[in-house]
Amino acid sequence: MALIRSVQAGRQTVKPHGTQVDCFAQQLTAADGTLLVHLSTFGSDHRASPAKSSQSMQFDRERAADLIEQFVTVFGDTVLPSRRSGSDGGS
Repeated sequence: MALIRSVQAGRQTVKPHGTQVDCFAQQLTAADGTLLVHLSTFGSDHRASPAKSSQSMQFDRERAADLIEQFVTVFGDTVLPSRRSGSDGGS
């Protein structure tokens, strides 16, 4: 439950998770006027309180851009809506 201060490539030994959760994204404005994106995950099907938020993160514009760079590094630029096959980018 925090504002993300950095996004960097990790070096941990990690494995795919065995459970799935839902994630909700919403926009909010900090007291200083900074726009933020708030991501909340909600419990897996096996959690005692499935409707309860289990984790949340907030990203400002700069950290969101850092996260997008990580997605592009892994998935290529086709992960971006304007680069998807058959997309006109909204124009």
